[in-house]
Amino acid sequence: MRRSRSLEGHNLAVWLAHCGGFCNASIDLHGKLACDQEGEFSVVTLTDIAKGSVLLRIPAACTLRAAESTRAALIRRLAGLTQMELFWAPYLLLLPAEPSSLQVWTAEELNLLSGTQVGNAVSAPFTPVERAAHVVRTRSVHLEDGSWILLPGIDGLNDAQGRAVAATTLTIDNCNCFEMKAGRHLRIGEEVTHCYSKFMDSAELLIQYGFVPPDHDSPRVFSVREIYAAC
Repeated sequence: MRRSRSLEGHNLAVWLAHCGGFCNASIDLHGKLACDQEGEFSVVTLTDIAKGSVLLRIPAACTLRAAESTRAALIRRLAGLTQMELFWAPYLLLLPAEPSSLQVWTAEELNLLSGTQVGNAVSAPFTPVERAAHVVRTRSVHLEDGSWILLPGIDGLNDAQGRAVAATTLTIDNCNCFEMKAGRHLRIGEEVTHCYSKFMDSAELLIQYGFVPPDHDSPRVFSVREIYAAC
């Protein structure tokens, strides 16, 4: 039996299509799973999806960039947008009002991190600029040319670690169109995930993304020879 899309997921899919993009009719970009806590959402399949199927295609017109290529410039650009700007409204409405971050931890919880690398990374409570900085830090893609970019729809996918087996591949063509495909067969009701990073340790994940998967260890130990080669 086919599941139905959320209103928010439908609106974002329509917006992408209107701008020349594509959202597979078998995914909901603002779905809800039993494991999602209050304010959390997931990208969920509405029917079975075959391996290799295109899930999302994001054209340049739907990507959020800054005139400068720095991450700070992208933060300023995002912080300057409001939900009253109709073009970006379907995307802005899906951004979390209170992102998963160390800034929303209680004082008692933060005390557990006192004196650690993670505890020293905690900044002040959220302001509009700090919220934009967190969105850019957790959702942006760093391109080979050194620039930073936000990809509506794609940036809503949760990390595969601790939730579901990575299910996607992401490519970019000569027209700066980003395409995400199913990397394996997906069953109805399954979460669509993407691998954020293969090499970040628990502290780095907690600082940048606000979470650490259960029993997470950095999946690779570098040899002394590799470290010297990288210097």
